[in-house]
Formats: sequence, structure tokens, C-alpha cells
Amino acid sequence: MVTEFWKKQREKIFPEITDWRDSQDKIRNERDLDKLKWKEWFFIHPSAYTLIIFGGSIISMLMFLSGSIIFFFRDNNVLSVVFGIMSLLFIYEIIVKFNKRHLEKGVTFYDLNMREYDAVEEEKQETLEVEDENI
Repeated sequence: MVTEFWKKQREKIFPEITDWRDSQDKIRNERDLDKLKWKEWFFIHPSAYTLIIFGGSIISMLMFLSGSIIFFFRDNNVLSVVFGIMSLLFIYEIIVKFNKRHLEKGVTFYDLNMREYDAVEEEKQETLEVEDENI
């Protein structure tokens, strides 16, 4: 459902892109992020995806950790323990994500929601069928 929404919106967001099968490597591999527009950085550059994926867990962990510390100093041990456990769960989530980061290296929101893979897969299948006929 989310992917369908972004596929409808992609022409409005990126009117300059005509081939939605392209990986947009020029933007994806850009080292100087100041050259990119905000929408190019957010949707096509891998650093934005990494920031969002890790950032949510880190902010949640910090929020529950600070709540646990506040409740500890206010002598409310029950809430301090509950918030501490939630903080530990988010620390565990961050560790798991960090250990699996190599699996998502280079992933972007453009790849997940806007890029067309069906056409690429169909071309590969047609190429395989032609090669099989030639054998």
C-alpha cells in the first residue's frame, strides 16, 4: 500500500527521472552531499535510509533511558525498571541492526518504494529465453 502511494507520487517528486528502472548511481554515489537537493538526498542517497533506520531506535533508547534515570532519582523504582527494560530492548535492537548493516548497505527509499524491478526481471527472463532457444 505504501509502495503504491509512492509509485503514484514519484513523477511529482522527480519529474526529471524518466527511467524508473535506473539505479540513479550518479546521485547514490555522490560524496559531497551539499550538491544534492533535499529530495535527492532523502530518497536516493543511502545515508538517509541509514539515518532513519538507526535514528528511530537511538532516539527511542535515549528517551526511555532518560525516563528511567528521572524515575530512579524520584524514587519511583517500578517505573524506573519498566523504562530501563524498554531502554535495554532498544539497545538490543540497535545491536542487531548494527550487526546486520552489511545486508542493507546501499539501500535507499527510492529502491524500496519507487524503483521498478518488474521490467528489469522481465528483460532478464527474456534474455534467458532467447539464450535457451539459441542453444
